[in-house]
Amino acid sequence: MHYHQNAKENWLLRTSAEFGGQTYQAALNACASERERYDFEMRNATSKNIGNMLGWDCTRANSLECHYENLIRDTESQLFLRIAKHLGFSEDERPMCGRVFWRNAIFGGKAKVKEERTFAHIRSGEPEQWRGVFDRKLGEAFLAQFGDVLVKLGYEKDDSWLGGLPAKRGDLDDANPANPAH
Repeated sequence: MHYHQNAKENWLLRTSAEFGGQTYQAALNACASERERYDFEMRNATSKNIGNMLGWDCTRANSLECHYENLIRDTESQLFLRIAKHLGFSEDERPMCGRVFWRNAIFGGKAKVKEERTFAHIRSGEPEQWRGVFDRKLGEAFLAQFGDVLVKLGYEKDDSWLGGLPAKRGDLDDANPANPAH
């Protein structure tokens, strides 16, 4: 959601009847609060992305499933080296793959430039950031929209994660500074 507020991708800047003749970005930024922006994102881009994830056949022989959370914790490059092997890099080529991964990892060589905001999609690089953003109401909206998708995708064992969220986060309902009319 944060990335989509300012990114320059063409699809974000294309007007659409779906958004009353506005661009996706303008419609997102017109939301009155952060909660409304998260809800807008869940109903639109997130919904499409999750649909694609659910439609992916991970049992395909040429498929290797990995989660962002595992990659971001892969400071020893073990998972990445498994990926390089899966992609067909030879045993002799994999050390170079590991060095390139490290040089471009936000916990590796890119850690120095992280503060410079050179990573358009990455705000902190921490896994499971949603746990620090969602409150129970937003979590319930996610469950209503996507059901047990977190279980299906292997992120959670059940829906008990909802109980771990704070009852309310008032900052989610603060007025949108990008939209002073609210």
